Amino acid sequence: MSEFWYVASNGRCGTQFLARQLSMVADGEQIVHERMSLRLSSRTLFRNPEALYSHLGRSPDLQGFFVRLTNRVKNGERQVFCGWPAFAWLDYMMERFSGKFRFVHLVRNPYDNAASHCTHHAMSITNLSRMEKLCKVFGTDPKVKFSQFADRYNQFGPFERQLLHWLEVTSFIHEHSAAPEFRGLFRFEDLVASDDTALNEMMSQIIGREVQASEAEPFDRVHKEIPWPLEFHVDPQLRAEVDALAKRLGYSQEVLDQAMNPERLQAIYCGKRFDLPCDPSISVISKT
Repeated sequence: MSEFWYVASNGRCGTQFLARQLSMVADGEQIVHERMSLRLSSRTLFRNPEALYSHLGRSPDLQGFFVRLTNRVKNGERQVFCGWPAFAWLDYMMERFSGKFRFVHLVRNPYDNAASHCTHHAMSITNLSRMEKLCKVFGTDPKVKFSQFADRYNQFGPFERQLLHWLEVTSFIHEHSAAPEFRGLFRFEDLVASDDTALNEMMSQIIGREVQASEAEPFDRVHKEIPWPLEFHVDPQLRAEVDALAKRLGYSQEVLDQAMNPERLQAIYCGKRFDLPCDPSISVISKT
């Protein structure tokens, strides 16, 4: 059945792992992982549909990308897009693909998620990578929901900035959970649990038939350690907002308190880790 599926997340939630799993059971379905990430420019377009359409009009490459996806769906193909940097385009995708559009929300414990983001980007404000400039949401951006943090955002450390990115993007996606196109909330921790069926359930729903993952171990081709000294202090008001949303997503306060333990985060993310396969020669999408 021709449909367009979007796995929505704020990044570092396992979309790379999921895309690889889906590709290994795909039989005609097209699996796309993080295509056109920088051109999508979700940071500058976040909660700003007028700017989104103007940006699309100035980007022939992006227009072509959506045209190709649209034509494939019209031709009866099933498209699965696991590119987290497209989060600002959720409403556009709902409109463009209309009755053919479906999406799931993939989340991760906010403290592990923020620490994992820190292994890739410092969000230093003064020396940003292109990915940070175009894909990460900052507390001083014009359309953010949690604008109460703007006046002290520049005093936030990298971990707090990544937490605010989690809060902003996760809130935005969660706001769409009442839409008829929404097909469920899935937690990363459940997908990789050996005694849970969440991964097969999610994959079967997306693929449109019953499938089983060939391997349940996490996969991260760009697995890294935090390359600079990092403090895991969190502004109390920010932590309260993060915990409140996380609990609405199914995380208990006990789990959140355990995850936020600075010693735990330091041990997991600030040293060399060998708990995930990260061989760069292994393809994220093994077949298309």
